[in-house]
Amino acid sequence: LMLISMISVAQKKVLDHTVYDGWESIKETTIQPQGNVISFVIAPQEGDGKLVIQSKDKSWEYSIPRGEQAVFSNNGAYLVGKIKPLYAQTRKAKIDKKKTDELPKDSLFIFSINDQKLKVIPSVKSFQLAEKGNDLLVYLNDKKGDISKEGSDLIVFQLETKVEHVFKNIVQYTINPKGSSVLAYRVGSKQSNSAILLINANDTTGKIINKNFFSANQLVWDDNGTQAAYLIEQDSTSKALQKNYQLRYFNSNLDSGIIISTNNAMPIQYVFGADKKINFSKSGARIILGIQPLLPAKDTSLPEFERVSLDIWNSNESLLQSNQLKTLDA
Repeated sequence: LMLISMISVAQKKVLDHTVYDGWESIKETTIQPQGNVISFVIAPQEGDGKLVIQSKDKSWEYSIPRGEQAVFSNNGAYLVGKIKPLYAQTRKAKIDKKKTDELPKDSLFIFSINDQKLKVIPSVKSFQLAEKGNDLLVYLNDKKGDISKEGSDLIVFQLETKVEHVFKNIVQYTINPKGSSVLAYRVGSKQSNSAILLINANDTTGKIINKNFFSANQLVWDDNGTQAAYLIEQDSTSKALQKNYQLRYFNSNLDSGIIISTNNAMPIQYVFGADKKINFSKSGARIILGIQPLLPAKDTSLPEFERVSLDIWNSNESLLQSNQLKTLDA
């Protein structure tokens, strides 16, 4: 008995740091609105995980390697999510110091619950499904280059009919909660001016509700999908120290987005800020957004090398001063 016990102890695997990477956890659990299907991610501490789709009665199961961020359509007929690149590929690209836009791209998957068929679309930056609609999927293609300055192709795709429409040079977008339309910011290019587009599900061009501005940000619908708000920077430069945003408002009774005046509510020497996400109140009667103090004009009377700067660091701060300055530069 003693001999058997000693052999058993000797065969146990030693736990060290190489073992931890293989430990798995379950996350991103999602349940179909109708309650008949569940999806979840089995993820190791380091490496490639998988998305598991399983029926409630366990009559069928489907796995998507490296799948994540899965969302069911409102009618439960589709599961849409992303497929990450191979961990080894991304790791090698980072070791080779590839630029962000040169790293391996995510893919989009569309899984049909009824027949368990999978469609994969390569190089997708982001996607949105309507919260209360059944058919509309919108996604932005990924590409090499700065999408925030150049935009990319926005695809408006109907899940049932498979009909899709492409809109060029889109930077930001938000889908109506009911899936009836999409609000999108098109950056200016040689072919077209900057614009805020209202795109209906069957639209091929999109209605322009604002145009000829420098930039836009924070597009948002209210919960009922009847009104929208966003920030527009009318005139500026890419090197401006502070954005001078206007708050714009739109609903179906308007032909274009109108400026919301806040002269009475805004504190003196404050401007709209894009750091806090715009939201409508639950009733839709109020718009909630962030503001920030107006920065003083930059002193140009002295050259940069003659200016005196002072950095103050406290021993209670979690980061060293050198780390703080490095983060600020980034």
